Amino acid sequence: MRTKGQIFSADAIIGLLVFMLALSIVFYYFSQISQREIAFNEGFELKDSAFSALSMVVETGGVPENWALIDGTGVKSFGIAQRRGVIDHSKLSSLCNFMDIDYNGARKILGLQKFDAMISASDLNGDSIVSCGGVSAGKRSSFKTSRLSLINGRPCLVSLEVSR
Repeated sequence: MRTKGQIFSADAIIGLLVFMLALSIVFYYFSQISQREIAFNEGFELKDSAFSALSMVVETGGVPENWALIDGTGVKSFGIAQRRGVIDHSKLSSLCNFMDIDYNGARKILGLQKFDAMISASDLNGDSIVSCGGVSAGKRSSFKTSRLSLINGRPCLVSLEVSR
């Protein structure tokens, strides 16, 4: 019997199994890396949107400056600051009223249309001054950011929580 150029069928099966095992391991790790990259990008977008929206709200007076006095149709951006670090309580209340009336419109103006959003202000003891919007439990991911400010001359934390 000549063995030149012939392979044993068991050798071929074992080689194919080893190759398929190695290939499946490569695909498994590739999918894991892809899932982690997607989660990282979603988390980055969530945090970036939260920081941007809260900065816009607490550092500016809004556009137009008298947005709290109009019906909301011409509002380009919300801002509750009298000046940097000092919050106008009436604008904060107006923002919460606007969110209660037109939650989706408020999220769009804040640049958070992809996310659920909740804005709150509390004193340093943790007692709530105002809270509006909503973040549902059981969302994939959420992020909360806060800024130290003054309301009526008293220090408080203005917070924005966003979730997807």
